[in-house]
Amino acid sequence: MDILHMRGQFRTPRASMGCDIGRGVESHRHCCAVALDISNFFETLKHGRVKQVWAELIGRAKLPADHFKVFEAITRYAFVDVIKAYERLGYYGDKADKHGNIRKGYLRARKDIPAQLCDGKIFRQKIADPKPNIVEVNSTGRGVPQGAPLSDLLANAYLFEFDKYVRNLCEKDWRNIFSIL
Repeated sequence: MDILHMRGQFRTPRASMGCDIGRGVESHRHCCAVALDISNFFETLKHGRVKQVWAELIGRAKLPADHFKVFEAITRYAFVDVIKAYERLGYYGDKADKHGNIRKGYLRARKDIPAQLCDGKIFRQKIADPKPNIVEVNSTGRGVPQGAPLSDLLANAYLFEFDKYVRNLCEKDWRNIFSIL
């Protein structure tokens, strides 16, 4: 059996990626394809393992100082809860429903909320500087920000051992692969 090892493009729509994989499977006589979508994968990457995998990728026992600085930056990323940001910017808050009851909700139609919520000056004034500051720093020991330039590479490297494990299963006993997984 031929083992087809394909990875979809990160920014490719799922339907297109599925077609690419389908064409790859059709072009091989005996082939097994496994497609997975791991929920919250980027948020669950263990930092210790990320650091270990990164060092292995560059052929080192541990990360050099410059790489370690980048590792720290990508694992101790800052973020803002979107609802808290909407509240600070006046897009979300207390409003009356049709019965006069006060409840939390959007103060504008979602389509009227701009994609870029504010510029840097407004961000500092309304999000970062006021007390309490709503900018949070990841200190969980897990996760990389989805969308950062290195995150896709790190996530793929993190899964490399799993890829090899599944490949070995397929090579040994591809007929029973689905009963194992």
